[in-house]
Amino acid sequence: MASMDPMMHDRLSAALAVVDEARDHLRRLATEELPLCEVDVDKVNFGAAEEVAQVVQGVAFIGLSMYLIFANNAKVAVAQKAPLEQRLAICSTISTAICLFAGFFNILQLTSIDDFDLPGRATEFTLSLARPVEWIVTCPIQQLELVVLAGARVPSYRRFMMPLLSVAVLLCGTASMFTADGLRFAWYGFGL
Repeated sequence: MASMDPMMHDRLSAALAVVDEARDHLRRLATEELPLCEVDVDKVNFGAAEEVAQVVQGVAFIGLSMYLIFANNAKVAVAQKAPLEQRLAICSTISTAICLFAGFFNILQLTSIDDFDLPGRATEFTLSLARPVEWIVTCPIQQLELVVLAGARVPSYRRFMMPLLSVAVLLCGTASMFTADGLRFAWYGFGL
């Protein structure tokens, strides 16, 4: 190390100077009292964020529980051909999941998250959207339960037809609530 390149010596000196300067800044920051940010905690409103978080958590847990119930039970086609006791046990488990789901949406109806003012009404009407969403999700599953509980004598196409017809009727009813005057009656008619 007898001789060092002058350019390398300058770079090394500059780097050491930067390190010394940073160390001095850190010492000064550690010893000085910095002013705290002035935030009025009473003015910060996290209400909407809390409501959204609760809804997301509720939907996630209910979805997970329903998935686990369906994943841990026999397939629907096999369940429909099973003995009556097994069919009843499967339908009871599914009904438990439906009750949990309905309970969550009934609690959600107590909040104002799902409230919508409906158009084209003579008087102001607010719809709690959790109610039709609950029906659209739970009624087709209950229709499927009826087919499973009825057994192998019910044709297999009913496993699809009954829940789909239930969803179609409920979607037409929900659409009739969100539309005005003439179109409302058209959606209602399609649902019949």
